[in-house]
Amino acid sequence: MNYNIKTDFSNHTCIIGNAMSGKTTLGKYLSSKLNKALFVENKLVMNYFEYLINLFDLDYQVFIIDDLFTYLNVKERLAIIDTANKNNKIIINLTTDSKDVLLFPYLMVINNYDIVMEGNNKEIIKEEKMFSNIGIKLPFIVQLSKELKDYNVINDYAYSSEELINLLWK
Repeated sequence: MNYNIKTDFSNHTCIIGNAMSGKTTLGKYLSSKLNKALFVENKLVMNYFEYLINLFDLDYQVFIIDDLFTYLNVKERLAIIDTANKNNKIIINLTTDSKDVLLFPYLMVINNYDIVMEGNNKEIIKEEKMFSNIGIKLPFIVQLSKELKDYNVINDYAYSSEELINLLWK
């Protein structure tokens, strides 16, 4: 499988697709094309958080991880990203869970092995119809803010509960 995809990842990236999107195949493809990249399939291990933190000690620059946050709470998710930042490592998260996209500045959406859209996560996430067409729901807080915006209750999208509260109290 050949993807028409960039190979100069300079920031953490979330790649989201539905269950049939080919994300695992894409992960293996990227690890073969990127310099100093490691593809890590999701594993159920005793301490998944510690397992992931220890990966950043390996001599790789880019970590392509299938469903990175499956077994982690919010605090652990943020700690993983912070640890990667401190170690100058890049994370590419392959996921089917839309709430993961809000933690990564760059987003790629794939469907049936094709890249449908890519760019700044906050711009891409506004494309509700595109997400709906490929069977992915928007993150709850984004969906809620979209509906409130449609009814002119707020004037912008919110990407966190704090942002939504601030928009509601304006």
